[in-house]
Amino acid sequence: DDLQMVRWNAMGVPRSELRLAHTLPTGQAFGWRPVPGDCLEWHGALGDAAVALRECPLTSEAEWRCAADREAEVAERLWDYFQLGTELAPLYEAWAQSGGRVPAVATALEGVRVLRQDPSECLVSFVCSSNNNIPRITQMLDKLKEVFHHELDLPPGEGDDDEETPGVTPGGVVKVLAFPSLAEIATLSEGQLRDLGFGYRAPYVIDTARAARDMDFDRLRRADGAAKKETLLRLRGVGPKVADCVALFCLDQTDAVPVDTHVWRITRRDYDDDGLLKKASATLTSKVYRKVQETFRSTFGSHAGWAHSLLFAAELPAFKDKLPQHLVDDMAAFRLEEKRLKAAAAAAAAQKAKKKKAGKEGEEKNKPHDADGPSSSSATRRKTPEPPKTPTTAAAAAAAAGEARGKKGNKKKKAGK
Repeated sequence: DDLQMVRWNAMGVPRSELRLAHTLPTGQAFGWRPVPGDCLEWHGALGDAAVALRECPLTSEAEWRCAADREAEVAERLWDYFQLGTELAPLYEAWAQSGGRVPAVATALEGVRVLRQDPSECLVSFVCSSNNNIPRITQMLDKLKEVFHHELDLPPGEGDDDEETPGVTPGGVVKVLAFPSLAEIATLSEGQLRDLGFGYRAPYVIDTARAARDMDFDRLRRADGAAKKETLLRLRGVGPKVADCVALFCLDQTDAVPVDTHVWRITRRDYDDDGLLKKASATLTSKVYRKVQETFRSTFGSHAGWAHSLLFAAELPAFKDKLPQHLVDDMAAFRLEEKRLKAAAAAAAAQKAKKKKAGKEGEEKNKPHDADGPSSSSATRRKTPEPPKTPTTAAAAAAAAGEARGKKGNKKKKAGK
């Protein structure tokens, strides 16, 4: 049978409201596989439906395709997934009023949106994100999907050159793997995940899946920010940053601000007018973490998390070529200055430690070592064993006299007998 090719559908919003190229590769979601070609596509799954996304070659506006009999429901899922009911242009305009680098970044990176992901996939993804990078997180999650192998069919689009599209079967269908449920992940062993390359994260992923598989995420979405975070922090492997990522990227908390080294740097560089963050700590402590969040919320308001995503994207190397050169130069100069200050602080600390050690060694060297001398320490005197006590001369004489009287008495008794 001839394979039916499906049409490409317009997302229905201008590029200022959604740029796929500025949203999908920013570390929010890890399930979209880029497929190079004359027009870059991203293939992934929304629930049990395989979906292809691309930017129209002529307008750069978002387009999508899926199996013809799934179009109605996929259209609704995409609207929800990209949160297209929230207008981006007014937010960009409001953020630009904060000054600094925002106007230039907003012009260079239009259409950066926050995704509304499936909570199960989002939760597992960010438990895997600890001390990790985007390519490796993607690889780990791909291997997890391969274990359960929920295969979905994505028909080719009209005008596609199937022979040049990676992952296309001889029949022209692209095979896409759906993400497993938390209940399925909970059946795995720690050893299985370690074999897949999850390393020390393996027990955290399994324990989180087992603890969260019956969680009512719809109810959690309706809870306030504090309740969301408290609930998420009960899960093993979920710290403040992971909890904030999950709250922002799938639980509707638009002012959640996940803080990592990028966001901390942005705040110190652009929003630390009083210098408190530079003075506060050399590391990202809990106090500094909260201060960064407060700074973003006071600056950007109810959608501080969305503004965070825009500024975070501007820090990624993939978008360096899109930024004005003066911004790139400023960012590079700030990083170099930070390295210089960090090196200077480390050298000062090392010098201080060296002086302290030298002082202690000098004190030890100058200490007298005669334990019987008047200047010996009490510790030395305590450790010196005391000689056995000998009786005084008077006591010895008395003892001898007593012994003599005893002997004389004994002789008299014998004579009487």
